[in-house]
Amino acid sequence: MDNNRPQTFDEAIRAINEAMLAQGANLKDLLQSDYSNLRTAVEDLAPRVAQQFRDTTAPYVEKAREVAGPQMDFADRQVRQNPYLVLGGVALAACVLGYIFGRGRNASAPATDYTGLSYGDVPPLINEELA
Repeated sequence: MDNNRPQTFDEAIRAINEAMLAQGANLKDLLQSDYSNLRTAVEDLAPRVAQQFRDTTAPYVEKAREVAGPQMDFADRQVRQNPYLVLGGVALAACVLGYIFGRGRNASAPATDYTGLSYGDVPPLINEELA
């Protein structure tokens, strides 16, 4: 007989637990090593990617500042001078847009009850009984 083979159920479970602990430690070490390598690679790469993004978008950002700069300054001044007036205007505009878009969806649809028939329509079964 093989001496490594467990004789009882308890011995088998103990052997499995020991093997899992040993493999778990190996897996943990492997994951920590891979994580630290990945983290180092990302930390090295991040500044270069950020700089490349800034270099690529710089002309567009500058153009946007040229075009929108005066309007943004004006809007900023208005919000700071009259915050409640601006807030009221935005709320009014939102209500008007909500009314316009909400009304367009329901204006053409006929009023229907839960059966899907228009009010005043007679269900087909009643029409056949009356005929």
